[in-house]
Amino acid sequence: MSLTFSSICNMIFFNNIIILVFYFLSKNTKLILKIGVKCFFFLLFLIMIRFIFPFEFFFTKTIPIKKILPSIYIFIYNTSFSILNKNIYIINILLYIWICGLFLKLLKALFSYIIFHKKIKTYKKVADKKILDVLNNINSSYKNKISFQIVYSENIESPFIFDIKSPTIIIPHILLSEEYWYYILKHEIAHYYHKDLHYKFFIELLTIAYWWNPFIYLLKSQFENLLEINIDLHVTKNLNNSQKLDYLECLLQVTQICNKSKNIYAINTFYNTKTIILSQRITIILQYIRGINPLLQTITLTLSSIITFFICSFCFILEPYSIPAEDQNDTFEINDYSAYYLIDNHNGTYDVFYNSKYIATVTEIFDSNIKIIKH
Repeated sequence: MSLTFSSICNMIFFNNIIILVFYFLSKNTKLILKIGVKCFFFLLFLIMIRFIFPFEFFFTKTIPIKKILPSIYIFIYNTSFSILNKNIYIINILLYIWICGLFLKLLKALFSYIIFHKKIKTYKKVADKKILDVLNNINSSYKNKISFQIVYSENIESPFIFDIKSPTIIIPHILLSEEYWYYILKHEIAHYYHKDLHYKFFIELLTIAYWWNPFIYLLKSQFENLLEINIDLHVTKNLNNSQKLDYLECLLQVTQICNKSKNIYAINTFYNTKTIILSQRITIILQYIRGINPLLQTITLTLSSIITFFICSFCFILEPYSIPAEDQNDTFEINDYSAYYLIDNHNGTYDVFYNSKYIATVTEIFDSNIKIIKH
């Protein structure tokens, strides 16, 4: 198992294609209704695994690429700049930029967390008995109960949950009925018990690690949207049609209130400001039928294709192949093994023949597929 520039590029190439396919598939509401959200989470799991292991393994087969790629690699590895009397190659510059960007992103995320964590301590705790009773009622339905804190904030647009260790639900100052607060708090609490905060933390680390890859942001965006859809289905799974409509009315009302808000922070989980995403969530809630028999052909085709592509990303690696100009006159390529053979001279050398014509004398067997003739 080795980590090389080629193995990283190969992983990025295959994974970006899978991300694009995943992105467009997850935008298809009908497909989500047919194969279910869990299938998309499985695809997400495969993509994340590949990002974690950008290695070249012992079973990986090399596919030589003779056009374009060799020129790119020669430019990256051979082009250098003299800085302080030292030659620094393009490959080193790219590595420095990657590492520096990673640390800057990591520090920014860390400082943002620390600052917001301190700010939460200044927020006023919710004392409204109606809201606290709803919270306790929802929390009592879970086996391994966790203590949640609810605070008010003027600087947010929508309710959301923060912190894995000491979960705090931050809500804006808005007037809602007890029923609506039930839907909102159940939604946020479900995020915690479904380990969504852990998953978001992990995808955030991947985003930081591969900050230069624009496709990772597509993955993050759709991942968060699928989390919301999954929680919507969890909250509404035991609701009748009338209650589902109430849940959707709550979702729309919070959206309308928050769209009028001019607050500076917009960390949203219960609602999403994008009309397309909101429309998709509403459609799925109304049309999702639990226990429906999915279309097996669609599932098989979708999953098998992506899984095959995922496996190929481990099994094959694209490598540049080129012969230096100064070596081309003394180099030949074997295309037809049946026309080549070696004659053992019994002195550590071998004569190479092609169609019974002498080509060269070599000191080692360079290809085990060539026939060897011994006198």
